[in-house]
Amino acid sequence: MAFRVIGRLPSSRFVPYVVVQLAGATVAAAACRALFLPDAVMQAQLGIPLPAAWVSRSGVLLAEFIMTFLLMTAIIGTAVDERGKALKIGAGAGKLAHALGVLGGARPTYVT
Repeated sequence: MAFRVIGRLPSSRFVPYVVVQLAGATVAAAACRALFLPDAVMQAQLGIPLPAAWVSRSGVLLAEFIMTFLLMTAIIGTAVDERGKALKIGAGAGKLAHALGVLGGARPTYVT
C-alpha cells in the first residue's frame, strides 16, 4: 500500500498486486503446515515472537507502528527513492526497528 500511496504502483496494478501477495502468503502458510509437525508448532507457539510480559497492549501497538514505519522507511529509502540511497537512511532505520523488536520481546535474528 505504501507504494500505491507514494505513486510508485499504478491503480491498475494495485488489486492484482494485493491478490498475488495474499496468494503467496497462503502458499507459504500451507508449506509451513505441511513441513512442521503439529506438536512442534504448538511448542513454539506457532513461531509468534510474543512481547515481554511487562509490555501493555497499547505499548505493543505503538512499537508495532513505529517498527513498521521504520521498516517502510528503510525499504523506500534504499530501494525506491534515489535521495535515500545517498543519505543511507535505510540501514539505520532497519537496525533501529530490529532493536525495538528485541526490546519488545521478539527473538533476535542474525544473518550471517
